[in-house]
Amino acid sequence: EIKEINNLEEFEDIFNEYKSYAQKLGFKAISEKKCKQWFKNMHNDKELCSLKVLQASESKNHKNKLGYIGILEFKQKSFYLFGFTNNLGRKYQANSALLWKAILQSKHNNFKEFDLGGLNKKTPLGIRKYKESLNGIMEFCPGEYFNVSLF
Repeated sequence: EIKEINNLEEFEDIFNEYKSYAQKLGFKAISEKKCKQWFKNMHNDKELCSLKVLQASESKNHKNKLGYIGILEFKQKSFYLFGFTNNLGRKYQANSALLWKAILQSKHNNFKEFDLGGLNKKTPLGIRKYKESLNGIMEFCPGEYFNVSLF
């Protein structure tokens, strides 16, 4: 079962789990301050960047949480910001179900784009296959850089 998180306390608990997950895997978590503000925007001001958080749980036992994703929304665009699952969630492919639900919601809201994020040499094969299987448009970006015009 997939539900949207609307309660700030639930969001804070989820974000703390995400930070622990990031620390365990050795990557830097997204700014908690920004995510909290974006989450508040979802309920207060639809004109600003807002963060939608979806949760997957077992349909037979809702207390068994499987995973979560955070989707940043702005200007009729959705951006997959973060996601994490536990072992049971990976077994049931909860992240795929969560992403699919988010894509359908974005389509229902007449959004024009859904950005799944990039691929690189370190992207696991399963994630690469999932992203490529959606037949989206691959955009190549050189990354961020600082340009100084001399003429």
